[in-house]
Amino acid sequence: MQFVVNGLPLTENRSPAFAPPLESDDVESMRVMTAGFPAEYGRKLGGVVEVTTTENLARGLHMAVGAEGGSFATLTGDVAVGYTQGKNQFLLRGDGGLTDRYLDPPVIPNYTNHGSTGGFTIVYSRDLTDRDHLRMSFHRDAVRYLVPNELVQQEAGQRQDAANTEISGQIDYDQVLSPTLLLSAEGTRAARAIIATSTSGFSAVGYLLDIGNSASSGQFVLGEPQNARNKRSRTRLRTVAELFPEIVDPGLDDDNEPSCSAAAALERQEPFINSTLAQHALALLARLFRYGTICYHGGFINLSTGIGTRLPIDTSMWRRFRRRCKSETIRA
Repeated sequence: MQFVVNGLPLTENRSPAFAPPLESDDVESMRVMTAGFPAEYGRKLGGVVEVTTTENLARGLHMAVGAEGGSFATLTGDVAVGYTQGKNQFLLRGDGGLTDRYLDPPVIPNYTNHGSTGGFTIVYSRDLTDRDHLRMSFHRDAVRYLVPNELVQQEAGQRQDAANTEISGQIDYDQVLSPTLLLSAEGTRAARAIIATSTSGFSAVGYLLDIGNSASSGQFVLGEPQNARNKRSRTRLRTVAELFPEIVDPGLDDDNEPSCSAAAALERQEPFINSTLAQHALALLARLFRYGTICYHGGFINLSTGIGTRLPIDTSMWRRFRRRCKSETIRA
């Protein structure tokens, strides 16, 4: 298992029984990958756990100290000092530990199994503008341990020392392309109804990309929620809730329908329906960001028939959708 913290691989977890702790309060987000690893990951590929720590510190000087102990003379500790002033943040963190059971011994007696770890991280970050963020970090890790002896090796007085030191640096530059773009991949109509209500009216959301699927088909629709700024615009992209009101009707929810966020959905839907829809939706966004214009704002995919249909930007088609919805409501 490879752990990656803020883009840097964690090298102090070679021991299956001992590794520096990561406080849950420091974690902002976590992603677990079990297959299809990108080329940027290496080392242990039984799985990848990518962790992003919290960066928004309160103003002023802060300090945190932690220590733990356990069996086999195990001790770990860490110290973190942070300082925030204006748009600048500075963080210095050091950790260390030692134990008499660093590796799994080949025999029941725990011969020559001492290990120690230590490292420090320096991070500087600055908000250049409201949309631009710069982050620089320097990291050093050191691991020293004894290779456990078997009985014959122990009787012969053998000693095997191993050590490893890694130094790494990283520079990140982040830019927010659009603070008003919301991506929705909800699996229920009730959730979509909440999103439709919260993104309209006086909301600052400029674009809403909805992605949803059934067992073998699905849709992706990019729309502009109606608000005070665009309610009179004839070219405003209609949202999925306006084109297909039934998709936000909680009364039509079916608990047996596959959900894009449920593990059990893998047994009840086509294996690649989610990734297919995601790729098409990303391609639509890529064209919008790259060229500044698009000729369609969504599409429909059916894996059982192999048919894909785009949703053109056509005001007459939008009107036909609205008339169809009104007529169906009257008949109901």
